[in-house]
Amino acid sequence: MLTTLIEPTAGTAKIAGFDVVKQAGEVRSRIGVTFQEIVLDPDLTGRESLDFHGGLYSMSKPKREAKIKELLQLVE
Repeated sequence: MLTTLIEPTAGTAKIAGFDVVKQAGEVRSRIGVTFQEIVLDPDLTGRESLDFHGGLYSMSKPKREAKIKELLQLVE
């Protein structure tokens, strides 16, 4: 919940003074998250996985699309 990946069912929480629900983008720009294991969802394509993770970092859709295109050109 504090990483803004899961929305709380009750209560409030703040990181650096920012509400984790109402100001999730501000929270994400100030914290880092490292997952314990590298896990790719087998139901997502490579493009979908990159789009999902870009969304976790509050990247705008146009910025995500540009970055995805750039990255996929590296592996074609």
